[in-house]
Amino acid sequence: MDNWTQEDERRFNEMAVRRGLVLGKRREAVERAANHANLYGAVTSDHLVELLIAHADILRDALQPFDSGIRVANQLESTE
Repeated sequence: MDNWTQEDERRFNEMAVRRGLVLGKRREAVERAANHANLYGAVTSDHLVELLIAHADILRDALQPFDSGIRVANQLESTE
């Protein structure tokens, strides 16, 4: 287990290719959602925020495959 073998290299390369394919498919969904929400057309940061809010459901669904499941408590709740 201390030596990196040709078989290890082959399996590593297969997984790297597979990872690229999976991430590519997930990225396509995010890019479609960003196009639908016209995020690339945002002129200012305020405009971008408005677009993000208006299309939050579409973006949330597209980003779901990247969700780590980690949640942070809402900071507004902790200050009240």
